[in-house]
Amino acid sequence: MATELIERPATEPEAEPRPAPARRRLHGHRLILAAYLVTGFALMGGIWLDPAGRHHIDNPGDDQVLFEWMLSHTAHLLADGGGNPLFSALLNVPDGANLMANTSVIAFGVLLAPVTLTLGAPVSYALAMSLGLFGTAAAWYYLMYRHLKLARGAAAVGAALCAFGPSTIAHANGHLNFTALFLVPLIIIAILRLAEPGRAIRGGLVLGSLLIVQLFIGEEVVFLLALFMAVFVAIYAILEWQAVKPLIPRYLKGLVVAGLLAVAVMAYPLWFQFFGAQAYASIPWPASEFPADLASFTAFPTDSLAGRIQIPNLRLRHNVTEENTFFGLPLVVLTVVLAIWLYRRHRALRAVGFTAVFFALLSLGVELRINGNHTGIPGPYELFSALPLFGHTIPTRFALVLLPVVALIVAFGLDRVIKMDKPARPGWYLAFALALVPLIPLPPNTEAREPVPDYITDGGWREHVSEGGTLIPVPIPERVTYDGQRWQMAADFGFGVPLGAFIGPDEDGDGRWSGIPTPTAEIIMEIMDTGDVPRVTDTLREQAEVDFRYWRAEAVVLGPHEYRWALSAFLTMLLGPGQQVDDVVVWQINPDTGEVIAPR
Repeated sequence: MATELIERPATEPEAEPRPAPARRRLHGHRLILAAYLVTGFALMGGIWLDPAGRHHIDNPGDDQVLFEWMLSHTAHLLADGGGNPLFSALLNVPDGANLMANTSVIAFGVLLAPVTLTLGAPVSYALAMSLGLFGTAAAWYYLMYRHLKLARGAAAVGAALCAFGPSTIAHANGHLNFTALFLVPLIIIAILRLAEPGRAIRGGLVLGSLLIVQLFIGEEVVFLLALFMAVFVAIYAILEWQAVKPLIPRYLKGLVVAGLLAVAVMAYPLWFQFFGAQAYASIPWPASEFPADLASFTAFPTDSLAGRIQIPNLRLRHNVTEENTFFGLPLVVLTVVLAIWLYRRHRALRAVGFTAVFFALLSLGVELRINGNHTGIPGPYELFSALPLFGHTIPTRFALVLLPVVALIVAFGLDRVIKMDKPARPGWYLAFALALVPLIPLPPNTEAREPVPDYITDGGWREHVSEGGTLIPVPIPERVTYDGQRWQMAADFGFGVPLGAFIGPDEDGDGRWSGIPTPTAEIIMEIMDTGDVPRVTDTLREQAEVDFRYWRAEAVVLGPHEYRWALSAFLTMLLGPGQQVDDVVVWQINPDTGEVIAPR
């Protein structure tokens, strides 16, 4: 199949450029990689200004805290000599959280542990995001230049589009697992090389190893890649059965070896994810709320040159991080024109294009929407929603596979233009510029976040909470505010906290965001949302004692918040006057009775 992508029909002569000297080629590669590296760090510039003190504005769930916590948790386990990286009892006390079911990015946690332990998880997060973008560009460049034999300029542009294109930059607003995609091109190369004679065992082991590492970065990417390859092979087999038939035995042998290795290593982690403690049956977001709007395909993404000039219609997406289909009209037109132009020339690319159409239709969800309007026309996703694993992916994310396909078509088209006679090039170059310049990525928006209280960073909490005990941070870690988890990281996981940023099971075993809140937590979260202080009764006080016993709470600590005055008023009426310690207010709790311990 790889050879189909690089074949050149003799019926169409082209002006083949002379091979450049080796030294000049190496210099060119270095310049391209340096540009990718600078771009990766520049796009995360808002975070690099102050990694511990800034966060993404356009991520409604503040997933940055989740990934920082995961990186810190893995490093903490390594520093302490071991533990279970798949589960934590320090989050969502007393039930804990299934980390394997929550994008634990264990591979990054292990790799960046020295950075995390010395400079902190926020620095590791910023580094992982920056290097992830760079690595993704570099890996796609390697695939396109070395294995698909594209011209250097074409490969450079195609790889840049893969790494810095609309959907990737949208997820750079806090989704580490969808920006660090550097293993995807390497997995594709490993799959293609299984067709080579004598590579079944060695190639299978390489492929299996890559899949294992990718599973510990982001499982959803493995699912999407596997599904894409399955659909692609089916379509390619229909179109080119005679070319596919002799390759089947080689691929089967290699895939069996890869599968056996992956199963041997991943059997327990995957079992734990789906059947272990705090596992859940499906994600908490209904598929009907996360489709790709048909009109979004021609809209410009928010974090792009054109997107900042012409802000996208808010009706086209749920939030900025899920702008998976915002390609802009010029790129859509160029891609269609190039696909038609290349249709007969590249048979495998033809199958890739048909596969992309299937995924584009799948991303439309259970009902077709156009410009935010419900049409009543059922979408193809409904046919697949009941299948295994489909319930763990929202429809719009099936469109994530489209960006690499678009990039490949653009790269192959540009490669062909580069090898044309010079008089024919300027018009094509202008067309590429009109399609790509508006999509030049801009750094995602960031803002300052509340600093971790001195009471936590200076170790004052140890006067009120025993090692491994439960501290109730207020604001409590809930739907969108996870400062309590940042406190926990700053305290080197010395205490547990209730709830938190993760997906766990509800009463029926289906997924819900965070843990199941107690009545007292519900009231605190309501105050955090509205600033309204409820009337405190003896019933509320008795319920608070029940909840504190359930949490085994040793202290309630009030930190900074928009409605701190309201939270302070409520807690004072509920628990009595607190003790001002440094920059927080503390209420000491007896974990056995749930009663407040009067300050000495």
